Amino acid sequence: MNKMDNFSVVREIPIVEIAQYYGIETHKKGAHWWANCVEHEDKTPSLRFNTNTNRFCCYSCGLNGSSIDLVSKMFGLNILDSVKKINSDFGLGLDLEGALDQKGISKLKEIRRQREAQKLLHQWRDRTYNTLCLYHRVVYGALQGMKPSNEYYRQTVENQAYLEYMLDTVQFADNDSLKQIKAQIEGDSRWTTLLRVEGI
Repeated sequence: MNKMDNFSVVREIPIVEIAQYYGIETHKKGAHWWANCVEHEDKTPSLRFNTNTNRFCCYSCGLNGSSIDLVSKMFGLNILDSVKKINSDFGLGLDLEGALDQKGISKLKEIRRQREAQKLLHQWRDRTYNTLCLYHRVVYGALQGMKPSNEYYRQTVENQAYLEYMLDTVQFADNDSLKQIKAQIEGDSRWTTLLRVEGI
């Protein structure tokens, strides 16, 4: 494996994990993570981490790049020294003059497995969120034409509140919480039937 391949291994480490490791305070909003930019003063977080592309972009100053670029900017290092720092700090076992050792190969496989699992989990989150939105619109529409005296009014209001709770929960959950929610939903026959109708 050549030097450029080693750079690719480093770029596969989740960028949010690298940012947090080096002390950047991150906040999840919707599907993305945000932080104050490392290039300038921020009143509100303008640096967004895209977990799908594993890159960052500041929507204020335009700074963008990979995890290597982020470490380079934070510590004033050149690209090669940034790779060496990440290699050392994350115990990747990369031989920057030659091939990966066995530890590095195992680490690479684990990183790729985690990223694929994360990608599938986020796809599930997006599909589930869209389905919940659809059902929320249906319930909301039903309530508009329903009088409080209607025997189904109370149950419909409860359904609407529960759907709103689930929408917030699915949208803002971190990965660990999302796994638990997915297991809960998949273990509930009412949800699996509802989501199967939508092809989830």
